[in-house]
This record gives sequence, C-alpha cells and structure tokens, in this order.
Amino acid sequence: RWRFCPFVRGAAEEETFHNYARLLCRELGSSGDLLGRFPVNAVYCGGGTPTGLAAEDFSAVMRTLRSRYRLTNDCEITVEGRIDDLSSGKLDAYLESGVNRFSIGVQTFRTETRRLLGRRTSGTEIPALLNRVSARNEASVVVDLLYGLPGQTAEQWTEDLRILMEETRVSGVDFYHLKSRKHLPLENHLAAGRLPPLPSLDAAFAMFREALARMEECGAIRLSPMHFAFETRERNLNNSISAYKNVCLPFGMKAVGRLGGCRILQSADAGEYERLVMEDRKPLASVGMLPPDFPVSGELSGELYNRRSLNPGRIAAVAPERSGRIRESLERAIPKWVEAGYLLPARNGWFRMTELADFTHRPMATDLMEAAAEAWQ
Repeated sequence: RWRFCPFVRGAAEEETFHNYARLLCRELGSSGDLLGRFPVNAVYCGGGTPTGLAAEDFSAVMRTLRSRYRLTNDCEITVEGRIDDLSSGKLDAYLESGVNRFSIGVQTFRTETRRLLGRRTSGTEIPALLNRVSARNEASVVVDLLYGLPGQTAEQWTEDLRILMEETRVSGVDFYHLKSRKHLPLENHLAAGRLPPLPSLDAAFAMFREALARMEECGAIRLSPMHFAFETRERNLNNSISAYKNVCLPFGMKAVGRLGGCRILQSADAGEYERLVMEDRKPLASVGMLPPDFPVSGELSGELYNRRSLNPGRIAAVAPERSGRIRESLERAIPKWVEAGYLLPARNGWFRMTELADFTHRPMATDLMEAAAEAWQ
C-alpha cells in the first residue's frame, strides 16, 4: 500500500473516535456564543475521513452544530469519506442530521490499483454502492477520480471515465492529478522501484484533456477548472466560497481557518487539543495576521477558480486606495502567461484560462498574486 493523501494522520480505535467526537462537540459548544451569531453558508466535514465516526457520534456533532450556529436555509453540508464506510445505518444518520452532500474518494475503479491504495472495496462493486446512495434522492453525491497514478495508462483512464459516465448516477466529479510529495510514503516507494513510475506530465495532461472531452460530450456543468456537475443539485459551494478566501471557522484537530484578518491553525497534537478543549479554550496552535494584499489575492483566486478567468480592473477594485498600482502590476505580469499559453485575451479587459491553465494554474496564480502584492511595497 502507498499513501498519497497529505491529510492522513493514521488509524484509530473506536474509543478514540468516540472521545474525539465528544471533544469536538465541546469545542463547538463553547465557541457558539461568540461565533454562532453569524449565518453559515457551508459546513465541510472532511480533510480526513469523518465517515469513520460511529453514526451516533456524528449525529451528536451535528446536533451541537445546529443548536449553536445559524445555518442558512440553503446551507451546504458536506461529508467527505469512503464508500466502504457508508452502511445503511450511517447513511440514515447522516441524512437525518441534514447532510445534503457526500464527497466520495473513489480515486479509480480499477481493483488492482485500489488495493495498492488500501481500499477494501473492489472497483466492480463501486458503481452499485454509489447508486445506492444517489437513489436516496436526498443529497448530492460527488466522486473524486485521480489521473496520473503509478503505471496508469491512457486506456485505464478511459475505462475509469466510461464507468463513471455509463454505470453511475452521481451528481458530480472532481478530477485530480496525483502528484508525489517528498514527505509522503508514495515518494519512497517510487524511488525504491516498488511502484511503476508516474506518467509524464504530457501523458497526464492528455488524460486531463480526455476527461474534459467526455464532460463536454455529456453536457456536464463546469463549476471550476477540475469540478463538474451532472445536475443542478450539485453546487460545490464550500470550495466556491473558499476560493475567494472568505471567513472560515475551524473546528477540530489541525483545522485551518480565517477570521478577523487572521489565519488560524489549530493544534495537531491530540493531548494538547484535549487539554485546551476541556479548559473551554480554543485549541490554537498559531494565529497570524494576513498580509494587506490578502483581499486582492482572494479576489484573484476566486476568479480563477469560479470563473476560470480574470480581469485586472475588477481585481484591483478590491483595494481602491491602491487600485491603480495593482492594475498596472497585473497588466505587466499577464502578457507572459498569454505567451506561455495559459491565458487568452477576451473582450472588455477579461482573460480566459486555457486547458493548460486548468491543468496547472498554480504557478500562474502565485506569480499574479506576487505581482499584485507589489502595490504594497
């Protein structure tokens, strides 16, 4: 088995899960008077595998959340997890708690590769399991598919896409390019030759373009560079809001958030987290002031993610006192990304992202954010 997800912290016993849920309820409750006054548009349970919680523990967390916080009428409540965990009992508990979106890490339908990923369920079982959840008709069901897996061929990727489109009735899909990271076991396995090499960037780009072609053929609704909806129920609201770097209230170990011009990181140490929560203190590991250009970088990030485009004037207007300098800096930086094939000029000062930018837009986004930040230097 090889681990590819940077959010994994390791396995835990049932009692550990139960205690964590108890602490999370306490943390939510103790912060409710201060933070529960404002409307909440989206709740995201994930960045780990919350489906590992027992049904009654998850229900307790959601009862606390609903009693202490103002969830809007159209609040999107997402649970991230594995299809293996979604027993009928857990599914009932989630839906009764108000969950209206499931994000399922399928990764691939190929059984051999799933076994390497540590997934118990075979690829042939997955479509029926996904369709069972979708058939409840009470929540959006979204799956993640990975391309660029070790040894993955174009034919294998095409088969994953075929199964997705022909054998499942999910609400949407995310396409993620697997990238090796130095601190993950995957990198060690690749270096030692225990896994076949990752496909080249050109091969991965070809896989991405094949996915785009299939989405266009079936009339999928594009919500971001890599996210597609097959029905209007799927909104991808949490990610759309997060792209603009809006307020995000963090709860739980190692959670990250933003509030009051600060970036917040919560403790990743189980003992420290428990001690602080039991003292009714926010379990903070660090709090740092966000830079003055942060609203501008948030607008830029949101435009790239949600609109797949950018407009220097619109971005600069977020900081009126420096809008002229911001616009000038962006207009100096953009031409090289046009030349590199990431952007296409459009009308009225807009620039559209190309397929290449959809595939790998982080270098461009970082460069443009740094250009905008020059207005404060």
